[in-house]
Amino acid sequence: MRRRIIIVLVILCMLFAGGGTRLHYIISSGDYLRAGSVRSTYTLKLNSGRGLIYDRNGKRLVEDEIKLVAAVRPNADNIDQLCRILPDQADQIRKMAESGKPFLVTLEQSIKTDIQDVTVFQVPCRYGRDGNEFFLPHIIGYTDGSGRGVTGIEAAYDELLNGQAVLSISYINDAYGRLIVGAAPEIVNNTDAKQGVQLTIDKQVQQITARAAKEKGLTSGAVLVLSVPDNEILASVSLPDFNPYNVAASLYQTGSPLLNKTLSPYSTGSVFKLVVAAAALDNGISADLTFNCTGEIAVGDVVFHCHRKEGHGLLNMSNAIAQSCNVYFIELAKKIGWEKLLDYAKRLGLGSKEQLASTIVAQSGTLPRVSTLKLPAGLANFAFGQGELTATPLQIACLVSCIAGGGVLYKPSLVEGIVQADGSLSEMTKAGGIQVITKSSAAKVADFMRNAMETGTGKSAMPSTGGAGGKTATAETGILVEGREINRAWFAGFYPSQNPRYAIVVMSEDGISGSETAGPVFKAICEGLARIQ
Repeated sequence: MRRRIIIVLVILCMLFAGGGTRLHYIISSGDYLRAGSVRSTYTLKLNSGRGLIYDRNGKRLVEDEIKLVAAVRPNADNIDQLCRILPDQADQIRKMAESGKPFLVTLEQSIKTDIQDVTVFQVPCRYGRDGNEFFLPHIIGYTDGSGRGVTGIEAAYDELLNGQAVLSISYINDAYGRLIVGAAPEIVNNTDAKQGVQLTIDKQVQQITARAAKEKGLTSGAVLVLSVPDNEILASVSLPDFNPYNVAASLYQTGSPLLNKTLSPYSTGSVFKLVVAAAALDNGISADLTFNCTGEIAVGDVVFHCHRKEGHGLLNMSNAIAQSCNVYFIELAKKIGWEKLLDYAKRLGLGSKEQLASTIVAQSGTLPRVSTLKLPAGLANFAFGQGELTATPLQIACLVSCIAGGGVLYKPSLVEGIVQADGSLSEMTKAGGIQVITKSSAAKVADFMRNAMETGTGKSAMPSTGGAGGKTATAETGILVEGREINRAWFAGFYPSQNPRYAIVVMSEDGISGSETAGPVFKAICEGLARIQ
């Protein structure tokens, strides 16, 4: 009877619409029944739906934590029950229920699961935390509101990662878009999908590195750990970091939290003395060559000072590294000559960018112009890492790895390969290393760095076990804040002392000195690594 009434009403509406002069179309009872049988669905997506990102050992770097999410098809009864159980979320729940459409509630506590039309899921969080901080945000990157990758690995492998691991619940509607009461929702759970990207990152090393940086007070800067000698990136920390779920909040914060500082160029200061020492040895200059440091040296009409105002006295190359003597290295650079020193810096990767993934590029930094180096003062500045020279923490880490690894330089790498649906790994092809420092010269510079840890400016960074080699730097920037100059504080070294496995670089954007600010971070990382050997 009800169907007949509806059909009559439809016919009358059509007659009136047509001015009563012509009937264009009449719905038969069969047409009506077919229309009523049409079904549609209303789907709630519970997770990111993206493939996984793994560390070098197959551990998840994303979706490794679980949250509780309730899918709610609202009715008066279940909304009242939810609001009683979750009083802190009651206002939000009632507001979402106003549309009458199903919605999701992230639960701050577990709830009863026998509430009608409420289904509780364990949902993997895309971005995990290590303590209060998000894990590796500058490398992993983040997605936009549509779920597509914007930066980092998320962007570089967006097509591969997108739509790989869906968790959803779909409610059935009738032909008029109304939810069918009593119809069981359809749940799709493909979260066991394994396809994704495997990185060179070691999750445990990353955690050690990030915690050491925070515990030792590094607030703005970068820390890197590379494998020796092949320069696989094991850990990468850029501070301050950001919340990948709320990127907009970081846009105007101080400290440039969205910038990956491990791949950005900075004044290097005295870590460049390692390049000068290696260049001197490979050009036939003896490590026994001595110069007398009186605390200053005149180069043309410019006077350059050592950090020790009274001077270091007579030094050979090893002790000049240990004491970080500017005067010695100015004299040494003059003997090498600017052409050979500039060429040597280029061979070691300075002044060249590195592409780690399609959307992750380490900047090139800057080498001094030839016109600058032809000036005596320009070469003097170059000798101890000042002036126009800038380099990234990644470039300095590769330099240290080259020295610790016998003079062979490898291109740095971040991506290990692609994980297939069956869990197998298709590895990336990696270039072999190039001998850029002779083995004997690399061994001598490594010994100089060990001496710097034992007797020189690196004492504050000496780990309690295993020994190490290292070099401090305090680079002047010329930037004044409230009358105080901002210094870049560096510590670059390898660990352990014998048969090194790790190249570690710490850079503070605003530090007291390499020894005071960066050295303790290096020490804490080494001691953390010792515990997982």
